[in-house]
Amino acid sequence: LTQAKACDYQVAATFRLRGKGNSHIIKLKRSLAMTTTIICVICLYNLCNHKIAYGYNTMWQERGEKPCLQCHGEKMDGLFKKKNVHFPFAQKECESCHDPKAFSLTAQGSELCFGCHSDKADEFKKGHTHTPVKNGQCIKCHSPHASDNKYQLLNETEKLCFSCHKEDRFRKVKFTHFPVQEGNCLLCHGHHNGIDRNNLKNPVTDLCTTCHDKDSMIIPHPTDVIPTDKTLIPKDSQMKLDEKGMVTCVTCHNQHGSNLAFFLKESMEDGAMCYKCHEKK
Repeated sequence: LTQAKACDYQVAATFRLRGKGNSHIIKLKRSLAMTTTIICVICLYNLCNHKIAYGYNTMWQERGEKPCLQCHGEKMDGLFKKKNVHFPFAQKECESCHDPKAFSLTAQGSELCFGCHSDKADEFKKGHTHTPVKNGQCIKCHSPHASDNKYQLLNETEKLCFSCHKEDRFRKVKFTHFPVQEGNCLLCHGHHNGIDRNNLKNPVTDLCTTCHDKDSMIIPHPTDVIPTDKTLIPKDSQMKLDEKGMVTCVTCHNQHGSNLAFFLKESMEDGAMCYKCHEKK
């Protein structure tokens, strides 16, 4: 027991010096309170696996097994039963991402993911990058181990998007655009990146005319044009031009929904919306 305690203190001190393994220190302190040698030794065996089994010998390799699940098995067992299990996790290749000796990941953020998904690194830099991707927060949307959702998403796409983007902003209106109503955000937006600050997959007009026939519109209006000097759009108006200063479908329509028919941003009564930009003659 004395030797076990001495080992206990030594390992705990090592962790403290490195500034790592806080949860293990708590467990180590608990083991000091144990008076049964067998229990103490078993606890130390499990807790020292990182240091002994990985650091100073290869016994686990000779046995053809790894000690990871001896401690983490109960927590991880349910993940193996998920519909979509991350390949290295399914193969129990824990050390692909975790450094068992240093109690840390082998790389940080997206750099770890790009170690395998290297083909995505350059692709995600094109155009405007979604904030979590830009910040290297892949696990903001994806589970690193397993999930019942496709691509190991942490939740269904709709719920995942609304975990950051407030749902009321898009749905608390009288008329909701059908993609929003169905929770199909990815019909228009790229999940990793897009062509503009809204992460759109294509230019606005191209996106809209994918579903809406431009020739059948009740009141045709020029789009993808820069307004002339005779046209004035007030700065405080909801009716915005795009990044290039051009009129698009969403200059007049709210792409997510509105309390007005046809998702209009302003009322068309007596041509009110038209006169927001055009002079009344």
